[in-house]
Amino acid sequence: MTKPNSNAAKRQSDTPPAKLGPTVDVGGPSDMDDKPTGLRSVCGTRSKALNNILANQALATLWLPPGTKWEDQDRRYQAAMMAMAEFKPADGIEGMMAAQAVGLHSASMECLRRAMISDQPFEAADRLRKQAANLSRTFLDVVAALDRKRGKGTQVVRVERVMVAPGGRAIVGNVQAGATGGGPDREGVGHGSETREEPHAPPARLAHDAAHGAILPSVWGENSGREALPIASHAERALPDARRA
Repeated sequence: MTKPNSNAAKRQSDTPPAKLGPTVDVGGPSDMDDKPTGLRSVCGTRSKALNNILANQALATLWLPPGTKWEDQDRRYQAAMMAMAEFKPADGIEGMMAAQAVGLHSASMECLRRAMISDQPFEAADRLRKQAANLSRTFLDVVAALDRKRGKGTQVVRVERVMVAPGGRAIVGNVQAGATGGGPDREGVGHGSETREEPHAPPARLAHDAAHGAILPSVWGENSGREALPIASHAERALPDARRA
């Protein structure tokens, strides 16, 4: 038996392992695209790697019939890139949303095209139309989400009732009269838990209520002594009969 060469084994252990693949310097100078044109205007990010990935993902969603000429393929690819550029993405998130929108549009139109193929069962065509409708709604959701991200969503103006309570104070919203609260008012709007005490007239009380005192003048009885009212001069009197003696 031959003794193994220790120097050769040492040189083999010191050799660095071979690279498995190319490395990407994320955010480094080699990955930055400072030109505002090209794929950056299509995908919205300065990363060359991300721009290439998003562009290839959007192009992969296009359906090309077998045997399509290269000129036709190139026109479709250019149209897809122009569709992404129409979204004017400002960052990578908007670039992803633009790529999804292009893919959803392509899939929806392909479902509609296949639904119009003649001599196919009605069930298959109906299923394709429903899938196209679902894809179209998802496409609109992506567009609406992009508008919300940019601050261009639908503005909702909320108008509440303004009630002027006694004393000149304005109350916005529902007004709860009782302390229990929680029940709906006549319009079906529930009250909150807050109770507002408003000035109000004292409750009516009986005249003989000794606890609160009389609020009405007392009524005289039949035997109470009081002065007789004088007869007015213009009061009605019985006239004498002129025919009597």
